[in-house]
Amino acid sequence: MTKICCIADLHGSLPVIEPCDILLIAGDICPEQNQREWMLHIFEPWAKALQCTIIAVAGNHDRILQVLPFVGWLKALPITFLDNTEIISVNGIHIYGTPWHKRFGNGVFMAEEEDLQEIYSQIPKNIDILLTHGPPYVVLDHVSGFGPQGGKALRAAISLKKPKYVVCGHLHNNYGTARVGDTTVINCALSGLPTKRLKYKPFYFEI
Repeated sequence: MTKICCIADLHGSLPVIEPCDILLIAGDICPEQNQREWMLHIFEPWAKALQCTIIAVAGNHDRILQVLPFVGWLKALPITFLDNTEIISVNGIHIYGTPWHKRFGNGVFMAEEEDLQEIYSQIPKNIDILLTHGPPYVVLDHVSGFGPQGGKALRAAISLKKPKYVVCGHLHNNYGTARVGDTTVINCALSGLPTKRLKYKPFYFEI
């Protein structure tokens, strides 16, 4: 069995990670300010000490990660960032990731639903894990005062492509699991609201 840890919405706070084989990070890794310095001097040493395979997508607050494909110091980080272009296989587990998600508020890697339909059409069928920043519509996506804010195009893509798991975050205070057909959706956003301090623990499961 392969032990997988899922985290998202760190906003610059790094949790303690139990020994695992794969760490999945579903975006919003960085603090709002001094993102380059934080990545180099705080995140990189933390990541190197984990001794596991780290795979991530960017979130709407990760402005420093807009320069895909990475070059220079970003490329040297001990982490694979997925951007809707490739499948990563670890221990026979096929993982595909996209940072793009429904527009809500401000930030990067956001698009309108009609544009997301084209982006999500590239998701391969029958992968093991789809890693994305935002959740699907009406699935772990409630925002107080606004109602469900997940992506309709993403939900349609999940129903069509049928990944075994979807790992996401973005909408705080929706931590937990739910189902879309045969797919298990994991919202692993660790921060709460309104402070964005870590409220929940990393989520673990095994395949």
